[in-house]
Amino acid sequence: GDDPDPTNLNSAFTITSATDASLNGTYGSSNTPLSGVNKLERIGSTDSCSFTFENIPRTGGGAIAKGSVEYLVDSTTVRRLVLELGGGIYETTAVGTSTVSRANNNVSFAGNVLSSGTSTVTITGTIPMRSDRPSSC
Repeated sequence: GDDPDPTNLNSAFTITSATDASLNGTYGSSNTPLSGVNKLERIGSTDSCSFTFENIPRTGGGAIAKGSVEYLVDSTTVRRLVLELGGGIYETTAVGTSTVSRANNNVSFAGNVLSSGTSTVTITGTIPMRSDRPSSC
């Protein structure tokens, strides 16, 4: 997809229970850089939509978050979240309590655990998405 560009959209989430405690804290931006949403057509599987985000800083300094979200078409189901934090790439495919809200142009996470090898982080909060999405996204 395209590179993320600054938006006037708010992101706000917390990282807790991180194996690397320096990653714990509140992250947010009032100008979240986002890519456009791309529709991924899959043969023999449900199509999905994806976008990337970057440069979401931790309050008080330290880590800066970036990553990608993939969700199913015509659904509120998140398929995958990848989060790059502090040099690690954390990922989940067991999305648990996450919801895509097309009306609110965001994706919400409620205690989703992501792992990078044996290290884990837990994310709670929202990441925005652009409103100019392909149909079904």
